[in-house]
Amino acid sequence: MVTKNEYATDFDNTLERIVLPLKTGSGQTPLADQRGHGIHWHIQNPVHYIAADEQRQEIPWVQAEIDGELVTYTSVDSTLTDQEIEATEKRTMDCPRLS
Repeated sequence: MVTKNEYATDFDNTLERIVLPLKTGSGQTPLADQRGHGIHWHIQNPVHYIAADEQRQEIPWVQAEIDGELVTYTSVDSTLTDQEIEATEKRTMDCPRLS
C-alpha cells in the first residue's frame, strides 16, 4: 500500500490522500510453469528497452524474450528508424525503489 498526500490550492490547502494498493506478484508461477507472472515476470523473461529521455519516462521501444521468442513493441509515436534502434543503447529492465 502506498499513500501520497496532496494539498489543494484552495484557501485551506485541503489535504487529499491518494491510496494505491500494489500487488507485486511473486515473479514465478508454480514449478510446472517457470515463465514468471505479476509485476516481476521480467525476472524470468529478459526485457530490454530504449529510453527517449534521461528520466526514462518515454519508452518508444521494448523487446522481451518470452518462451525463447523475441517480442518487440515500437510506439506508434516513435520516429526511431531501424538503424537508430540497432545503434541505440538498450537498457535491461530492473525493479525501481519506491521513495
